[in-house]
Amino acid sequence: MDLEKRAAAPPEDRRDHNDLGCQRDHSDITAEDKLAQHRLELLVERVHQLGPRPLYELLAEIAAETGERELIRKKLERYAELDPRIVEALGADGFPPSIWRAA
Repeated sequence: MDLEKRAAAPPEDRRDHNDLGCQRDHSDITAEDKLAQHRLELLVERVHQLGPRPLYELLAEIAAETGERELIRKKLERYAELDPRIVEALGADGFPPSIWRAA
């Protein structure tokens, strides 16, 4: 589904696509995997709330520990090119509803 069609689609038609627009396959995800994913989402939300500097420090630590500074820079450049209005229109500015989240 191209960006324009996805942006115009109702939210329920947008929620199971990754950042490249590919349909996700959830068939082999265990409850333990889902819980670990939810925990990661909660941690990401918390770090995001802290602002840009803590996020930078986190990425700098990961780069230093893994030697993947160039990979992280390339990924950041790619994400920095995204149009925030399109990301929001696609419903990709937050995590999808989860059975682990309180309604």
